[in-house]
Formats: sequence, C-alpha cells, structure tokens
Amino acid sequence: MIYVPNQSSSRFGTLEIVTAPLHGNYPDPVLLHRLSELVQAGGIRVLDFAIATLTETQSMSWSDVDEDEFALAGITLKLPGLIAEQDFQYVLDKVGVGGWAVVLVEHTWSFPKSQYQRAGATLIPITTIPNEIAEAVLELVSKESFS
Repeated sequence: MIYVPNQSSSRFGTLEIVTAPLHGNYPDPVLLHRLSELVQAGGIRVLDFAIATLTETQSMSWSDVDEDEFALAGITLKLPGLIAEQDFQYVLDKVGVGGWAVVLVEHTWSFPKSQYQRAGATLIPITTIPNEIAEAVLELVSKESFS
C-alpha cells in the first residue's frame, strides 16, 4: 500500500494500489461499475488504472487503459500514467500469474488537512494497519475472550 501523510503540503489523501483479476482480457464490468459507484459517492478518486500481466515464464507486461473507453464507465482518470514499473513489479510479485487490473485510488475521506480546517476537526493520520495484522489481533482477542 502506498501511503502519503495528510500534511498541509500534501495534495492527496491516502493512496492505495488495488488489483482485481481480468475478465478475459478486460477489466470486469462489475469492477468498473463498483468503482464508478464509489467515485460518484465521493469515497474515492481513481488516479490511474492499468492492465498488467505475468506469464508462467515470469515475463511481465503492462499497459494503460484507453481513457476514452474508460470514461464510458463513468470514471475519469485523474493522473493517468502514475503507476510506475516498480509498482507493477511489486503488484505482480504479490498476485502471481495472470492478467490483472491495477488501480491507484485516493481515499477522499482522508483528503488533505485543508479539508478539515475547522477547530477540533483536524485529522492527523499516523499509519495504516495491514489487514493481516487486524485479523491476527481479532483472532487473538476472540480466543482470549472465550478462555
């Protein structure tokens, strides 16, 4: 996960790269619909969206989506081309062989501090907690409460 602190000089809220398997050679229409819903609800901004592939022989390739076709799904890419080669390598190392939609999103609820200028409303993010850690803590707490 990419994390950009919410400081007054930051232009972004929390950024995250998410992936989903392709539907054939294309992004799943359900994924596009759900992203569009989240954008319209104000929950996220889609900064970049690309397609990445890892073959059985560990050959990697990636390409940007066609912005015009993508706009038909109701999603405008805010910073196309921002996902870099090392991001694709990192993602493909995690998800493995196959075709993947790779999406860079900004969580707009955590938008820069300037959004929270009223007294007592300043949010200062400290860190993100990986799901694996949250799940392990929940499992530990569940075991302790039943002991």
